Amino acid sequence: PTGNLRVLFLTLEFRHGTFSGNGVLAQSQAHGLAKAGHAVLVVSGCPDDLDVTKNDATATMRREISQHGSPGAGAVEVRTLRVPASKWGKLTAQCPWRELADAAHADEPLHERIRSFAPDVVLGIDWHVTPTWRALRRRVWRDSDARETDPNGTGTNSGTASSPSPSHPPPYVYSNYRVFARDGDPTHAAMERDAMEESTSVVALCQADADYMCEELSPVGVAVAPGVVIAPLREDVHALATHAQTPTAMTPAESDSRKNCASLERVAPWRLDAVPGHDARFLLTCCVRLSPEKEPERFVSLCAELVRRGVVLGGKSKPGSATTEIVPVLCASTSGEYAETIRAKFLDATRGEGLVCRDFLDARGMERLYRRTVLNVHPCAYDAYGMTVVEAAAFGAPSCVQRGDSVGCCALLSETGGEFVPADWTGEKVDSIADAAEGYLRAGWDGSKSGKSVGSPNVGQASDETAGDDSLRAIGERARRRAIGWDLLASGREIAKILSDAVRGDASTIHRWTLPDATEQKRLAPLWRAASIAVWLDGAWRMIRSDDDVSPDVSPDVTPDRALLPAGTYVVVTAHNPMGTRAADPRLNEAAARALAASVRDMRPSLSAVLPTLSVDPVGGFDAWNEPGVAVRLPETDETAEKVKTATIRLARRHGQAAVYELTCASDGRMRIGVTPVFPGLEGLACGGVTARVDSRTGWPASMPRSPP
Repeated sequence: PTGNLRVLFLTLEFRHGTFSGNGVLAQSQAHGLAKAGHAVLVVSGCPDDLDVTKNDATATMRREISQHGSPGAGAVEVRTLRVPASKWGKLTAQCPWRELADAAHADEPLHERIRSFAPDVVLGIDWHVTPTWRALRRRVWRDSDARETDPNGTGTNSGTASSPSPSHPPPYVYSNYRVFARDGDPTHAAMERDAMEESTSVVALCQADADYMCEELSPVGVAVAPGVVIAPLREDVHALATHAQTPTAMTPAESDSRKNCASLERVAPWRLDAVPGHDARFLLTCCVRLSPEKEPERFVSLCAELVRRGVVLGGKSKPGSATTEIVPVLCASTSGEYAETIRAKFLDATRGEGLVCRDFLDARGMERLYRRTVLNVHPCAYDAYGMTVVEAAAFGAPSCVQRGDSVGCCALLSETGGEFVPADWTGEKVDSIADAAEGYLRAGWDGSKSGKSVGSPNVGQASDETAGDDSLRAIGERARRRAIGWDLLASGREIAKILSDAVRGDASTIHRWTLPDATEQKRLAPLWRAASIAVWLDGAWRMIRSDDDVSPDVSPDVTPDRALLPAGTYVVVTAHNPMGTRAADPRLNEAAARALAASVRDMRPSLSAVLPTLSVDPVGGFDAWNEPGVAVRLPETDETAEKVKTATIRLARRHGQAAVYELTCASDGRMRIGVTPVFPGLEGLACGGVTARVDSRTGWPASMPRSPP
């Protein structure tokens, strides 16, 4: 369709019985699509002991319409399927994924509703719903290719899309909220690999997950470059963050109840402002699910160290130093033995004076918690997103987060922009993190208790009135502006682009290609090895060719009008003929070149040294200088160079290129060209550094542009 989409939205967890960030994010994405003008039919699980509605005997099929008031907005209709409450509250292989598929298979009224809805595309959240999609596909679309013999069977999808019809199912888009295979469970890896094989296209919450799925979970013989759409700030939180500026006052009854509490073990968030003797921001907060992958024990260790140093709970590190009225709080509704163990360790680490909140916070609860937070701690080294970091930021609370890109929200909040406190949670000890936290907390909310800047040295790069201000207040304010700027509508539009591309089904837009087999790779390898590249520098093309006949020990023949490139390593990405398939229509390659150039311009952080290139079309021969690309010069430091190289390889993947060139230029003029495949399964294209030379021919090839296109 050229306009609005009809989206069948499948998720284990949605509105009824929400227990994790998955359910919250699913609601946000569905309503974001509606805000962007698309109709959404949600099919979700619901624990069978939950009273969805007191007066509806058919609660499993309750129909809820959420109509947004903005012009052109779509609607969200929610249908629920009952699953065992005994398995609810889990997202691992022990969750009720089989029961969800069974319920979908048996529910004929649901099948009729889906037929009448006539979806253009299906969006499935995590691997849990892949069997549910197969069950529905077999029952709703009569002639669908359903090889499975039961609703929990397996099948394949070629990745190509056709127009949906009563007999032909719509394309399936797999949205991965978290890569469960990272935990080492082979069941999770198999289920996620199966979901990728079933799907037309794939979308992830962070680039680290997209890379992992590409490298570890891609189906055999297929190259998949998942798209990335970061999670939006949920609408009710956004509304409070942009309109309510002060915490809601307690009622007298709440205040009296708090005064009568003999223990601080559990304090509901609406009572947090009842702790006497504290300024508005006094909480050192951790709000994550209490499960091993979130690593909450690191927060416990941090609290123990800060208590020992006298940084929190009214302590003093030495006589005469300022008292820090900071109270640690652990907030999570998670149940189970592991969660209770963490709570007990936390209370022990904080001498029984830390606050424990067991509530699943609604938006109002988050407001009251985070407007009292001086520093939020996100203690895991990896997280698909880390929504609580963004929710804290919405209320001006800065967070301590793993640096780099292993936590998805760092694609939204910038380390170099001073929008969070960077940390390294990968070490055994928390001493360095405690050092940074102590510096910030003793400096005070606005930094007034410190005579010098503390924390991140990169804060000066922030381009606003808080630039150069490294106080917690300034970090929180920068983070707040970023968090509230990415809302449901913005996210809904990005998701809709991916869904629309899936409906069109072109490989270049769904970022899914069939890999050349071993025979084809053997044919292509010499063409990659025999590289001919022109690099634009200082108003002229530097024409470089690989040459196996030239010894690397022979001094290069360089003439003044063919000066070499500056010494360094360059990664070259080309644009034409994705995955070695020659485009029948030249306009497709022209569009691919424009898309590559646009992607380079949009990269964040920006690449510092990018040079236009031309390379020989292997089919056209040496005179066909018609394939544009880019050469990215790597920085000199190893760590930074590796990051830039990784970003460039990601760029090549998104544009369907099988490999990149690595051009190394020595200070004495010697050059080598290597070929590095960017997808698994293309090892046959790889070659080490081949000696290269500057082409000294006097004439330009007739088809070669005189300047970059």
